[in-house]
Amino acid sequence: MPGLTMISGIHLRMKDEHFPEGSGMALLSDEPTIELVLSARTGDRMALEALRMSVINRIRDEIRRVGRRPEAVELTSEPPADDTSPLEAVIREEAYERYRAALDKLRARDREMVVARVEVQWSIQEIAHRFGMASVDAARVAVSRSLKRLTAQLGT
Repeated sequence: MPGLTMISGIHLRMKDEHFPEGSGMALLSDEPTIELVLSARTGDRMALEALRMSVINRIRDEIRRVGRRPEAVELTSEPPADDTSPLEAVIREEAYERYRAALDKLRARDREMVVARVEVQWSIQEIAHRFGMASVDAARVAVSRSLKRLTAQLGT
């Protein structure tokens, strides 16, 4: 803990290797504190205790302030890693297993539409053409219903 130094009998300042001599933050500089210092000089025990607590609280505040703002650290020139964490890998694998299990519970046509739209990323027009549907709107409704069924299976 840095030491305190008395300056001109009234202000207490932090003394630290990070600050040159004579600089730092004034811990006691407001009017009530100056009155406490003058009262403490005359021997008033209550004023002395209040001054002591004031100094302790100001020191705690300064320590907290420094703790909230850690020292700046130089960043390396290396780019951040793109590696997947083990936790992310496990979560992704479990989600994929749930998706495949829900997909297996769907009817064959619903399963094929979901795979075509989600995994193969066919457009609605391609799905309508390849599944022999009457219109693009019919394909859109069929894919939407298949996705809703899949969502219902995932929810259970």
